[in-house]
Amino acid sequence: MHRPARLKTLSTFKSDREAERFVDRADLSQYDVSGGEFVRFERKPKDPSVTRLAHTIPKPKSSS
Repeated sequence: MHRPARLKTLSTFKSDREAERFVDRADLSQYDVSGGEFVRFERKPKDPSVTRLAHTIPKPKSSS
């Protein structure tokens, strides 16, 4: 009977560049990524005046 191979653990990277290089070259199916989590980044803060404006625009009326 075939025993599944043990997955490798991911290293900690010192920079984004180092992590990107690893992901580009590694076969991630050989690594345990079960401890990962989704992260969403927002590069620029939203301009409050635009957000406020979006709330004041009337929604289109549905035609029945």
